[in-house]
Amino acid sequence: MKNKGLKMNASIIIPTYNKADRLNITLKFFTYQKTKNNYEIILIDDASTDGTLQIYEKYKNIINISYIKNNVNKGRSFSRNIGVLNSKNELLIFCDDDMIISSDFIKNHMQVHNNNDSDLVIHGLIYELPYLKFFKNPVTGEFFENIDNANISALKKYWSCPTKIFLANS
Repeated sequence: MKNKGLKMNASIIIPTYNKADRLNITLKFFTYQKTKNNYEIILIDDASTDGTLQIYEKYKNIINISYIKNNVNKGRSFSRNIGVLNSKNELLIFCDDDMIISSDFIKNHMQVHNNNDSDLVIHGLIYELPYLKFFKNPVTGEFFENIDNANISALKKYWSCPTKIFLANS
């Protein structure tokens, strides 16, 4: 895939179901992106009943986002596939509706794809946000009671900045 020097465009696919409050935070962080590349966000609402449409309405004139609503709840995988079918760009980035992303999230993904012969990138890293107590330890499955430096170190292995490349051409 080596695309050194090629300016790629990305489609960020975000499936969601009844997580309007968390989605609001995720989309807010997309307003801070530092990239010269074009990107679109495709929000797939899996029949939410909690105000997800209002969150989309809040951001539709701030970021390049489109909204698709499933008539009935079909699950995260089905919703991701709807996002893929509606994407317009060559690079697909899947994002959960409760991710806290860095301001270089998209730029870093594009750099990894441009500089490596890879077809898939896995990400991991999160900001220290003590008020976010809904996170579970990905190893133990237990909720973090306090987000401290030790917990942040554990979380950094799993969220929001490209860190590991799987080569598809080997």
